Amino acid sequence: MIVVFVNSMEDTEMFMSVYKDVDCKLLYNPKRVDVVKMLKAYPNETLLCLGHGSKYGLFDKDIEGFVIDDQMEYLLRSREVIGVWCYAKQFALRNKLKGFFTDMFISNQDEAEYHCCKGNDDEVLMEQNRKFADSLNKLILDNTPINEWADILYKNADRHLNFVEYNYSKIVYLND
Repeated sequence: MIVVFVNSMEDTEMFMSVYKDVDCKLLYNPKRVDVVKMLKAYPNETLLCLGHGSKYGLFDKDIEGFVIDDQMEYLLRSREVIGVWCYAKQFALRNKLKGFFTDMFISNQDEAEYHCCKGNDDEVLMEQNRKFADSLNKLILDNTPINEWADILYKNADRHLNFVEYNYSKIVYLND
């Protein structure tokens, strides 16, 4: 597995646990060129991407450009991708990728308020996102088939919290 982790803000740090104890090639806050080199060197490896992003890709550390974007489609299409960033699902659909993807994923208070998920403080947001990261890590370590992840995560989530329901209801597995 190749892991691209862009730790650009406090609310992304908790996602480090997703790849804890996972046998991987880690690119931490990489430059785009380093991601391209790694993808070319390991064309059959699953790619796990974590950080902030948009429907156009995974942002770089400064949130001024992208480390994963549409121009890399030819390096992404033949592999399984795990995209955990805001609007990764739209990126995957547009580029016809297969794998596990989040949609808009609320990870901080500003995002919660913008998406009308009020009433939760930062500590609750952080705790729930740590649970998500830890659950994802367990699925990887247990070799759970990736096509089962979305259902398992949704079933086990604390969905009584409005932002958790929002986040988990939009997670998908795409197969082409």
